[in-house]
Amino acid sequence: MTDIPLDPLDEFREAWKRLDRAFAAQQALAFQVFREGRIRSLRRRLWPLYGGQIVQMILGAATIGAGVWGWTTYSSLPQLVVAGAILHVYGVALVIAAARTFWFLSRIDYAAPVVSIQRQLADLGAWHGRANLWLGLAWWFLWMPCLMVGAAAAGVDVWRHAPLMFALGSVIGVVGLLWMTGAWRLAGGLGGRWRPALSEDAIAGASLRRARAVLGEIRRFEGESDAMPPTTEGRDSIRD
Repeated sequence: MTDIPLDPLDEFREAWKRLDRAFAAQQALAFQVFREGRIRSLRRRLWPLYGGQIVQMILGAATIGAGVWGWTTYSSLPQLVVAGAILHVYGVALVIAAARTFWFLSRIDYAAPVVSIQRQLADLGAWHGRANLWLGLAWWFLWMPCLMVGAAAAGVDVWRHAPLMFALGSVIGVVGLLWMTGAWRLAGGLGGRWRPALSEDAIAGASLRRARAVLGEIRRFEGESDAMPPTTEGRDSIRD
């Protein structure tokens, strides 16, 4: 039985199909290699955040210890009991904030689509920025109980010797909080020009911003790959 020879145009179309499949496989492999490399970079970008939370937990434990020491050692002095209790609560807040940040970090699925990872980082950034903001604002007042407990360790009752300093410190703390609130409102009222510098996302830290930049690179590469015209269009034009 004699084989019927293929039409040269059919042979060309078959060869084009093979080339199209090979090109698609190569393109998918290139994207996979690029993505794996950038995901490794993304993980490295988040290492400082992990390290920061470990340091925060250590500081929180130390603050709890200082607070407990203050309100138990000087239980007969109400001002030191209050100062120690404030430090105790703040230390617990530091530990809880760090633990919740670790929880958000553990939820990141690096095998998920880029959009899902971006959403997970957004949740992490929103929480971490909010926590940093409130833990930082507390220092408008927190320096006073820290000073009281620290001075007590040296045998000095600062509250009794310099009460005016704490009255003045309280006024400064209130003014500082009002000033920061006003700056936030002003930033929003000026068309948002200053809002990025005062936002919770900016306060969240450089690690998250760098991680988002890496995801942006992956999305751009993916978009460029999707934007490339398939070779089948040329094949269909030949058919016509």
